[in-house]
Amino acid sequence: MKKLGVVGSIPAASTVSPGLGNVRSRIWYAPLDSLWSTGWAIVDTGSTRREAALRDRESLGTDLPVHRSDGLQLLRHVLLEAGGSFQRREPPLAHRAVLAMGNPSPVAAAFQSAFEREFLPLLKLLGFVAGKPKKGKPGLIVALATRALTPESRLEVMLWCQAERPLLRFRFDRVEPIQGVECSGQIALDVPWQDPAFPKPLSLDSSANEFLPTESPERLSVAITFLAGAFAASLPTRAQEVPELSEALRAAAATAEWKAAVDRAKELWEKRHMRGEVDEREVPATLVFMGANLVTLEAEGERLTFRMDTKALDRGLPWSVSRWIKNPAGSLVALRLINGKRAWDFDARGQFLGEAGKASR
Repeated sequence: MKKLGVVGSIPAASTVSPGLGNVRSRIWYAPLDSLWSTGWAIVDTGSTRREAALRDRESLGTDLPVHRSDGLQLLRHVLLEAGGSFQRREPPLAHRAVLAMGNPSPVAAAFQSAFEREFLPLLKLLGFVAGKPKKGKPGLIVALATRALTPESRLEVMLWCQAERPLLRFRFDRVEPIQGVECSGQIALDVPWQDPAFPKPLSLDSSANEFLPTESPERLSVAITFLAGAFAASLPTRAQEVPELSEALRAAAATAEWKAAVDRAKELWEKRHMRGEVDEREVPATLVFMGANLVTLEAEGERLTFRMDTKALDRGLPWSVSRWIKNPAGSLVALRLINGKRAWDFDARGQFLGEAGKASR
């Protein structure tokens, strides 16, 4: 078996520097949490991933079986043979053991970065720590944070998506034994901001997909940013289901970090169907069609349809539109219809929001 070259060990969240050695092709993180206390080492496998396989088990780079002595002894042998050393470090997020470590895909990198930057700091305010998810299907990207309640029970926050089609999911669970069997009970959270298009509140479980995270890694990051703030805003509504968090929740909700996350999520939710900033310019429009519940105008070569009760509209008054945005399809949409001195607002999907008052002229 070809020897693995040990590059060195690094602190959590740091990057590899030239001083750590000449990294040839892949860098793989190997968790060490049983033999040498908690920490991580970096091992360069070069082109020897398969040669590093633990016989018929998975290779070192995917998910080292840290609780099995053969895996630990192999890594210990590698470190000692190459003259390497191990220093105790705070580990990076445990879900890195599930991601493709050497050169993560843009989706995996965006998922990991957004969770570390936006969600985990809020969870830490409540006493959560990063946990290691159970092994899932190939291509599944998972982040897990847990908070112990008793020696037998805990709270779990989990995010996951598929690398190839990153529909983002979220769960908040209480895990406890029932008659000797560990069972998970979901604590259901809803989006805390009303949407005129939906009479019932949307569940937070799948609400992040309103941001179209499959569109790009950037949209996936935005969706996770929203989830973090929405979780912070909605958790107090279920405080009676998690009384163990009451004191920590009160303290966290008073911090600037918590308040900023809630405000940011609210703004993202309101603009989730928009791309870019709103252009406030007012443009004259021509009436194309008006029925009982629909009016179509033309402005700057764009056909714009507004669905509303048209009894208040006057064909003889001037028409114009303003508050231009781009929708996810890249089309220009006007959010405000102006007829004479009155104006009505719509969202990016054309949903009627109400009268905006007198239009400025």
